[in-house]
Amino acid sequence: MKDKVSARIFSLQKKLLGIQAYTEANGNALFKYSIEFESVLSLLIRTDNQKFRLIYEDYYKNTQVFCRLCCEFYEENNRYQAFSAGFNKLYFYLGECLKILAEHDYQPQTNVKSPEKEELLPPLNL
Repeated sequence: MKDKVSARIFSLQKKLLGIQAYTEANGNALFKYSIEFESVLSLLIRTDNQKFRLIYEDYYKNTQVFCRLCCEFYEENNRYQAFSAGFNKLYFYLGECLKILAEHDYQPQTNVKSPEKEELLPPLNL
């Protein structure tokens, strides 16, 4: 699983490097890549590693907003600034995820107990 996640991150990094300059099409591509990164993060936060959770939290506070705003601002200067900030943060977090994956074993949590059938519905008292 670790190799597949790393491969997805490498692929995203390569795609991201192909859109370094702002254009409307690249702004839309950056937004699309941020959504792809979201799906990778959803896999990574299932690990016990707190570092992935910190990346996830900051991504939602800042990076995702910049990636979305580079498509929504009316003034091109604002879109350019949002694109630049979103690009830099997304590239940074892709690198951080790769670094964390290299340092630690990636093990999704498997000890989550699913509720038993009896726990789902309370007994009827007639």
